[in-house]
Amino acid sequence: MKAWCKNVERTNGRTDKGPVTLDIDLLSVGDLAGVIDGVSLPHEDILRRAFVLKPLAELLPRECHPVTGQRYAELWAHFHSGDQCLRPVDFSWRGSVISRAN
Repeated sequence: MKAWCKNVERTNGRTDKGPVTLDIDLLSVGDLAGVIDGVSLPHEDILRRAFVLKPLAELLPRECHPVTGQRYAELWAHFHSGDQCLRPVDFSWRGSVISRAN
């Protein structure tokens, strides 16, 4: 899995030097937990990063975190983001600009 992600990043122009142009992280795969093929599942930042947890809570509110067993919506409802700033981001995908304005 890790090698596949790195290959996709390189194929899309990511290099070891310069700005990060693409970063692929696997967050979760079903109810798998542990280090699988060099990838920690679920990703440890799910519970620490607002920009990771909020979209999961919006897209998969009833799905449960494989380790805590809590629903993502519940985790987000009790999340204290502190100084983590969340803001809409526009991005381009295959020539189309996708706007995320709320």
